[in-house]
Amino acid sequence: MQTQNKFPLLEGSSTGRNTPLHIFIMGSILLCILSFVLTTILLLFYPYGVNYGEAPLLDQALHLTTGENIYKRDLQTPPYIIANYTPIYPLLIGEIHRLTSLPLFQSGRAVSIFAAITSSFLLGSIAGKLFNSSMAGFIAAGLFLGHPYVALWSGLVRVDSLALAFSLAGLLITCFRWRSSSWLVLALICLLASVFTRQTYLLAAPLACAVWLLRRDWKRGVTFLAIFALLGFAIFLILNAITHGGFYQNIVIANINRYSLERILSMGTLLIITGPVLLLMASIAIRKAATRPIDPVLFWALLPYTVGALLTALTVGKVGSDINYFLELIGASAIWAAGMWAAKPGRLAACLLILHTVWIVVFSGLLFQAPLVKLWNNIPKTDALARQVQAAVIKGPVLADDRLDLVVLAGQAIYYQPFEYTQMYTVGIWDITSFKKEITSRKFPLILIHPAYRQDRWSAPIYDAIQQNYTCVLQTGMLVCQP
Repeated sequence: MQTQNKFPLLEGSSTGRNTPLHIFIMGSILLCILSFVLTTILLLFYPYGVNYGEAPLLDQALHLTTGENIYKRDLQTPPYIIANYTPIYPLLIGEIHRLTSLPLFQSGRAVSIFAAITSSFLLGSIAGKLFNSSMAGFIAAGLFLGHPYVALWSGLVRVDSLALAFSLAGLLITCFRWRSSSWLVLALICLLASVFTRQTYLLAAPLACAVWLLRRDWKRGVTFLAIFALLGFAIFLILNAITHGGFYQNIVIANINRYSLERILSMGTLLIITGPVLLLMASIAIRKAATRPIDPVLFWALLPYTVGALLTALTVGKVGSDINYFLELIGASAIWAAGMWAAKPGRLAACLLILHTVWIVVFSGLLFQAPLVKLWNNIPKTDALARQVQAAVIKGPVLADDRLDLVVLAGQAIYYQPFEYTQMYTVGIWDITSFKKEITSRKFPLILIHPAYRQDRWSAPIYDAIQQNYTCVLQTGMLVCQP
């Protein structure tokens, strides 16, 4: 659907395509993309885990390739593992690993990076169509990719980038192909795929699609919503039946973590610090939009999407959440920021865009690229620890928190996920008695504990049992505990 352009690029020497101003903007956005490329390359080829959540997903992927059920019904019995995400991502990376023989981490990270690039293309397409400006589309895509959070999370074995790509595809199709029933079927499939990649994607994109369709054609909107809800519920029931109730146990019951207002404030402050200029540009665009004739897509699709993304971001207060909860909000902000340029291209917009580029490149370097280079420099030490784990898995199950990646790479299935079960113990839905007995009997030949995360990932009774029955030595930043 062609929408009337409410934000035309102004004609003239100051904003023409071949002016120095335009060239500076393109160079600025290309620098954002370069920052993304540098961060993701550092992650893609790194042979070990970077984030705690990577190893459990790889373990689940390996189980799925052999036809095993990753959604246990009884969470009280060993192995003490939880699959707290819906299954599409581990299914996909497991099959890629099996068919291509790519290393485990590279299989998952390649999917995440490709999905992030796809998301940037989709965001650019939405912005380009919405503002009738290819430059606005280029700006939105580049601002999204260049954000430090996007660059880091896109290079990890995590579900979020793929879920975001599916949801944005559904949003784009619904907004601009809503008259076609066949295209709406594809949009439905994309939205359902996003939800069954990560369940938190049930809000922003489906909300925006629903509001847009109900506004344009309420009968079609009601039908779309009904089919989406019925199919989603049916898939949930089927998966729950196949897993004998384990699907519900894992993605709902085991995900009941504590909620902390303090965490919202700290994570939100960090978002503001890493993206102040982006948020400023978005606010300028929103203010300008409020003073102009309302573009239907802007008001009935992008605004609901932004509200949904903000509400999703507020769930970052759940203990264990991370910067991935901000990806939708960063994407929405990138579109609004591109709208600022489309509404009033000129020196102010150019200065803000260039300032944002400098800001995110500096923060990407300080927050993520420098630590990643340090990880690469420490590979010999990690290799030594990996050899120690490789020798220990022959004797029995190895326990670890931040170094669960070494357990998976050693060819052993994960026996215990410390963060998830510590949270379950904290909220009173896991009895630690049996597991504590296994520790006191010295069943485990090796336990690796990261001192910085000890309280979040090892409950006091479990940690005390380890201290009483194992000798722990600080080695390469880890407590290496042996009986």
